[in-house]
Parts: sequence; C-alpha cells; structure tokens
Amino acid sequence: MERKIQISNIPKTHHVDKDAITQKAIKTYDKINTRIPGELTLDIHFKEAKIQGNREQIEAKVKAVVASTVLNATFIEWNAEKALTLCLAAIEKEAAKKTESKKI
Repeated sequence: MERKIQISNIPKTHHVDKDAITQKAIKTYDKINTRIPGELTLDIHFKEAKIQGNREQIEAKVKAVVASTVLNATFIEWNAEKALTLCLAAIEKEAAKKTESKKI
C-alpha cells in the first residue's frame, strides 16, 4: 500500500532522527486510515519558531485530509520529535472524535 506522507523542512541544526520521524508518521497514517476510510494524505511541516540564546524552538504542523475531512494540529517544543509526537497524538484524538460523532 502506498502511503501519501509529505515531510518538509526537517530541522538541520538539531539532532533529528529522520527514520524515527518517518516511522511515527507511518504509524499514525495507518491508525487514521483504519478509523476513517478513504484516500488519506498526511502533510508534516517543521519551522524554527523562536530563538532564545543558543537554543531554538521547533514548530511542528500536521495536516491530515481524508474523506473531505481536514484534521490540523500545531505544537511548539524544544525538540522536533516531541513536537511531532504531540501533533500526531492530537490528530489521532481528533480523528477518533470525528468517527464517533459522524459515524463516517
């Protein structure tokens, strides 16, 4: 099965494990795809949010589009992987609420 996952602007300055990010995205993609049937696209975007001293915060934005339903989440953290984990958890929770309320 081909998954439509797009990851952009992975921070280069932080020690970010690209494989871990990809695996988390695939896991969430599969969970959402089992809850809501249809063609799913998952867009993940990173952005350097605030620079404070030698450290900078990373903003992670996740957008999932499936069956004319759009799910969005945004988190800002010091660690890119933690920000992504929080976004993906919020997307999963939002998908669960949509399936319970709409019964798609």
